[in-house]
Amino acid sequence: MSNKPEAGINVLLQVGDGGQLTDTAITHSIADATTLETTDDFVGLGVEAGMRMTVSGFSEAANAFSADVVSVATGSITFRKPVDGSMNAVTPVVEVAGDSVTLTFEKFTSLDGQDDTSRDGSGSPIDVSDKTTGGWGATLTGTRSLSISCSGNAKWPDTDGIDYLREIWEAGSTVNCKAVDNAVGDHYYGPFSVTQHNVSGATDSGTKYSIGLQNASRPTYVKGA
Repeated sequence: MSNKPEAGINVLLQVGDGGQLTDTAITHSIADATTLETTDDFVGLGVEAGMRMTVSGFSEAANAFSADVVSVATGSITFRKPVDGSMNAVTPVVEVAGDSVTLTFEKFTSLDGQDDTSRDGSGSPIDVSDKTTGGWGATLTGTRSLSISCSGNAKWPDTDGIDYLREIWEAGSTVNCKAVDNAVGDHYYGPFSVTQHNVSGATDSGTKYSIGLQNASRPTYVKGA
């Protein structure tokens, strides 16, 4: 494995489509903690590696989760890092179920025209200094937050990128995003609020955009390949 520095091209904001692909009418089963087996042909249905799979309808509580799709075959899906609705890690258990199970797949696409993207983590310091710290401050990390800032060149017409994020901002709702760190796909995933949505254009220059996102709940970190 190379340990050379990566170019900044690999720091990307990816935006989810809200889950446009759903399957409810086929028998599914959890084969183990990382494999879902099915009688359906998910390759033909359009399921791809990198999508986010959300599972509901199994009787076992641990089998209500979302996870990244690693690979897809005609009769199985391999996934990783399953979490529950509060973004806490869960371990799925073996279970067979019928048509009551619903699978939703969300596709993530890199926001077009990105030029400068950053992921910023912060934590509010809690002062825990006392008489034993010798006049020095001592802190613990308090409330953590994760923000994403992204700027670039607007490419019109745009219905899947900055215009979609404008709709999220205008509605005051949230959008699932991935903040991808590197070429192997390490990323934070979770729902984000749109806190900034700017579009600008100077004379004789292309239209620019600037997007700000803030975690709406606890995100989860997923290691890539």
